[in-house]
Amino acid sequence: MKVRLDCYGRHKKVKPLNNDFRVKDFSGFVMSKIEVHISSLVVRAQPNYLDTLIKQISTFDEAEVYGSNSEGKIVVVVETSQQTFVSEVIDKINAFEGVLSVSLIYHQVDDQKSLARECV
Repeated sequence: MKVRLDCYGRHKKVKPLNNDFRVKDFSGFVMSKIEVHISSLVVRAQPNYLDTLIKQISTFDEAEVYGSNSEGKIVVVVETSQQTFVSEVIDKINAFEGVLSVSLIYHQVDDQKSLARECV
């Protein structure tokens, strides 16, 4: 169990439970934090497989192709609820025929409540 300070300087105990973090301060108040993992990947592929790979990657619910070029580079954004899911998407893409490499370029962890506040 870790102890952290919240934004008001109060001590809180943090106990990880999968991707659902239950945060409890010393007064006994409990709140839940659901994580959102946003990652960007660059997929290097053989140019003759580009269209096929874009279609295959687009079938993933958690992945979106943001762009590509004729040299075989594909930019993919992945949004998942757990870090292990990001790794699974990378492994699945890496297993496709024509893929030379998959690089994790960016990874951000946020909670759903703060993302919802930013979108309002």
